[in-house]
Amino acid sequence: MKTLSEYRKYWFSIILALTLMLPAVISVAINLSSDPFEIFTQDSEASPAFLGGRGQDRYQHAGVIRQYQPRSVIIGHSHAANFLPTSVESTLNWKEVYSLTLDGGPPYEHNQIIEFALKNSALENVLWLFEPQNLAAAPTFTNPKMPFPEYLYDTSRMNDLTLFATLPKEFAKYVSLKDEKRTSITQEIELSGRTVDPRDRSTSWYHSEISRFNRPNEVAKLILGKSMKTFEKVTNPGAMWELNEEKIDRLVISDLINFDSNIDRNFLSPVLKHPEVNFTFIALPPFPTLFWKTRKLTRESGYKQDLAYIRAFVKKVAPYKNVEVYGFGTDMFTNDLRLYKDNKHYHIAVNEFMLNAISQKTNKLTTENIDEYLVEFDGAINTYSLPKKSYPKKQVRKNRKELNIAEATTIIASYKN
Repeated sequence: MKTLSEYRKYWFSIILALTLMLPAVISVAINLSSDPFEIFTQDSEASPAFLGGRGQDRYQHAGVIRQYQPRSVIIGHSHAANFLPTSVESTLNWKEVYSLTLDGGPPYEHNQIIEFALKNSALENVLWLFEPQNLAAAPTFTNPKMPFPEYLYDTSRMNDLTLFATLPKEFAKYVSLKDEKRTSITQEIELSGRTVDPRDRSTSWYHSEISRFNRPNEVAKLILGKSMKTFEKVTNPGAMWELNEEKIDRLVISDLINFDSNIDRNFLSPVLKHPEVNFTFIALPPFPTLFWKTRKLTRESGYKQDLAYIRAFVKKVAPYKNVEVYGFGTDMFTNDLRLYKDNKHYHIAVNEFMLNAISQKTNKLTTENIDEYLVEFDGAINTYSLPKKSYPKKQVRKNRKELNIAEATTIIASYKN
């Protein structure tokens, strides 16, 4: 039988435990009541809004998958973020499209999103963009700058509560950001007089970055860097290594173990498990030709690796009937730096061009054409010359006219391959 002293210790322990737990319980309760990422409940607001970009997307996508049950999704890093769901629906005739792109997301994070979507919604189509260098990543690599919440993408719903154990003020910030986004969409509708689907503003960054296009001199400066040696190499390259049909079999991947693990674990795993789902990969995004020429002249070994990655990826996924691969390295508009805001990020009109090409299957990569395609790609880089009007300038031109979608579309159309 317990003594009075033992009873006091027993109840003191219980009271102490409850006292310590109470703030955490209150914090979770407050955060659950707001749930800005819609992890457990769908928004009651008449006009939905989705948080995205700079790490918020990693939380929001779990809620989008659970609450909105997409039938088609867009996956990739920031180069895929300007694929607008409504454009994908109208151009590719896909249904119920949602953007699940991740800023700075490597293949492992892409895979976690896709695997979760396949388990929790009836997916039919996946549009998946990556760049060749991504295939060099370790198969479980995550972006250290934006932690990936793996607990949201496992099979345990209890683990999702981990998110809600953060400080209430953090969730208040996200609620405020969501209200700001909803207000921004409403204002855009009022100013334009057009309907704006909230899905089109979930991850797209174009409308906040439009002023950074149409600056070819500044973009050239970003790509070439501060070294005059790089500028001299690009403007006076001399003899360059040239890919041909004889050399193409010599394109060898240096880290084959990492590459194979990445392909098998992150890309082919969902393809094999879900033959009923169509996967459309973009393995070579339309980066500026100047970017590729600079890379070739300053890091030839890395450039050759990129070509080897593209070729090997196409050959790896070719046997599967639910897969198509596309490349956008030989389209001549990539010569025009007005369409870029930095060394890789392109105008939203370029995303529209890619969708149209996919719908017409004009840029499709296969085992039959990949070698010829890469030879043509390398040849275009060798013959490219940076126009003098686009040379880097010390003085940054101010008040340059913004490049809207119609104007950018006209520039793209002006190039005939």
